[in-house]
Parts: sequence; C-alpha cells; structure tokens
Amino acid sequence: MKDAQDVPELVKMCCCELAEEEFRREKQQRDSGGKTAEKIGTYSVSFGTARDMAEASRLGLRYIVKKWLEDTGLCYQGVD
Repeated sequence: MKDAQDVPELVKMCCCELAEEEFRREKQQRDSGGKTAEKIGTYSVSFGTARDMAEASRLGLRYIVKKWLEDTGLCYQGVD
C-alpha cells in the first residue's frame, strides 16, 4: 500500500476503534488505580491483578478486530 487511500474503510474503522479502546483502558487504569470493584456500605474494595487486566484488554481488542475484519479474509491464519 502506497498511501492511506489504499487502506480499506473497514480497516480504518477497526484501527480507530482499537485506538479509542486503548485510550479508554489507559484512562480507566489511571483513574481506578487497579480497582475492579468498590462497595460503599460496609466499605469493600477489590483489585484486579495485572494479568487479569491484561487478559481482559487482550480479549476486548480481539473482539474489536473480529467485529470489523472477521468477514474480510484479513484475519485468516490457515494455509491455502
């Protein structure tokens, strides 16, 4: 591909949503300090492990890619 005009529209939309999701995840991580749940009545806080949060992020990004590119052939991993 020589320039952005050659990139299919679905790929552009996928990249935009991936960037938005990454921004949202980073902001949430900064704002929450690792908290995954918080209860006020008889105060309770739960924290997620870095591994749990990384796995959730990976699954979320994978879902976005599949949503946009699943039927394009761009995600094919087999052998012809």
